[in-house]
Amino acid sequence: MASQVRLAKVLVDGGSALDIIFASTLQSMGYDMTSLVPSDQAFYDIIPGAGSTPVGRATLPVTFDTRDNYRTDYVNFEVVEF
Repeated sequence: MASQVRLAKVLVDGGSALDIIFASTLQSMGYDMTSLVPSDQAFYDIIPGAGSTPVGRATLPVTFDTRDNYRTDYVNFEVVEF
């Protein structure tokens, strides 16, 4: 099911090597969670003192900037359940 969702509050760190999206956000977007790509890449210190393993990986089109001056890139997100 294809849909367009506009997220009002998003933090994008262009220098980060780790792109994270919450599983609950994907579900509210109508994303088919069964199509997640397995991911076993654990990461640490996102939550202080705790390690975490993503539930999977999703590649999503993300549009940056304004309506008059924009670009769309595909971003590989680690899907987490914090």
